[in-house]
Amino acid sequence: MVVVYHVTRVAVDRVDNLPPSLVWKPGEAGVDIFFAISGLVMGITYYRRRSQNWRDFLSRRLTRIVPMYWIATSLKLAVLLTIPVLAVHARFDPWHAAASYLFIPAKNLDGSIYPVLWVGWTLNFEMFFYVLFTAALALRAPLLGFLSTAIGLLAFAGLWRSSGWPAPLRLVDPILLEFLCGLWMAAAMARGLTLSPAVRVGLVLGGIIFILLAPNDTDESMTRVLFWGLPAFAIVAATAATPWSPPSWLLQLGNASYAIYLFHGFVMTAIGMLMRRFEFSALMLVACGIAGVVLSALAGLAVYKFVETPLLKGLNAWVKRNSLWQIQRVDR
Repeated sequence: MVVVYHVTRVAVDRVDNLPPSLVWKPGEAGVDIFFAISGLVMGITYYRRRSQNWRDFLSRRLTRIVPMYWIATSLKLAVLLTIPVLAVHARFDPWHAAASYLFIPAKNLDGSIYPVLWVGWTLNFEMFFYVLFTAALALRAPLLGFLSTAIGLLAFAGLWRSSGWPAPLRLVDPILLEFLCGLWMAAAMARGLTLSPAVRVGLVLGGIIFILLAPNDTDESMTRVLFWGLPAFAIVAATAATPWSPPSWLLQLGNASYAIYLFHGFVMTAIGMLMRRFEFSALMLVACGIAGVVLSALAGLAVYKFVETPLLKGLNAWVKRNSLWQIQRVDR
């Protein structure tokens, strides 16, 4: 969904006289599905282990998210510094670049609060959720109660956020409720919740319809949570409760989804350059759109296989050795 959304956005940005209405806004709701999935997966992991150490949780999350994001950000910076004409929505600023690496929301030179790697704004929220999760584990507080209270207060405060607030407070936003919805679903599943086939189908179809029919300005504050977040949660909840084994090719795409998300923007840049070179036609637009989606998937699969998998294997082995060393040191 996100890749298709960005294909249409690149077309409007790069090709003259294309109407903004061509941008497929519902594709943005893929992010909301992603947030609900994240809360669900973190919750499932917690309820299976119960006695999870906060240091182990944080080290695993940092290992999973940070290295690949830093690689993608560094590549974007390299493009920005060497071929700035290719970066339509970014310009170099030292503080903005540093904040991007540290997952701190900061204004770029255009005044918008997006990191160097544009899609990284979602990872700022993701890391903030991990910080809250880590705090609950470190304090040994009831996970669901602690995060429900903390996220509820942050979401309420976010209703009053204005453009005059400091950029880091962009994280004070009702969109955090989407993580919480996933977490609540994990808690319900841990207690044996099941959904009938009719309910699952109804939730998925209802979620899709709501997302497709949502207003065009559904991208801010509580409006987003209501029109995209709740339908996204319905889709995720129904899917999580479905006893279905997806085919291997779909599992591979799922495994590569983080790499696809991080690196599809570079494919989009190339597609945008092609769009500029050819005379505009509806056929060219469709062909470039399909090529953008397919090549983004292939590029993500390649990055996952040849970069992400060996990198994570090595880092996880190092983290495991380091954790064992720390345990032995305490025992002594």
